[in-house]
Amino acid sequence: MNKTAPSEKSEHILALFSRLQKELDLFLSILNDEKTAIQKSNIQLIEEVSQKKSNSADAIEATSKTIEKDTGRSISEWLTDETLEGEIKTLVEQVHTQTTECHDLNMANGLSINILNNMNSFTLNLISGKDPDMKTYGSKGQAHAAKDKNRTLGKA
Repeated sequence: MNKTAPSEKSEHILALFSRLQKELDLFLSILNDEKTAIQKSNIQLIEEVSQKKSNSADAIEATSKTIEKDTGRSISEWLTDETLEGEIKTLVEQVHTQTTECHDLNMANGLSINILNNMNSFTLNLISGKDPDMKTYGSKGQAHAAKDKNRTLGKA
């Protein structure tokens, strides 16, 4: 009976890490969709993908908590365990690689969204006449700081 218990436990751990790997695959796919939406500056698509990303992150978190609860070890402990062997070692290494890829792409997407937001804010401020560096020119051509920051450049 002691021979089957570790095997059953190993199979359960393999199943959990396999599930985590599939969830990370989906998350990476969603991040790539987000990257494409950002490249196209498609705000509506970015919002749709953001909801999918949130749901996927929740699933990853739930599986991670299940692994921690069922094994008594955190994900980071599994990722740094140098005593792992065989199939579980391969699977944990793949999860580690996927986690790094997801993190890097998520950070890049976040920076891209921030840049896109800054560009949109600048353009909107420029069009509406709220540019903080906006200057007006007097009759003799001297530059003056704009006095009325709330004044628009024109009306349609």
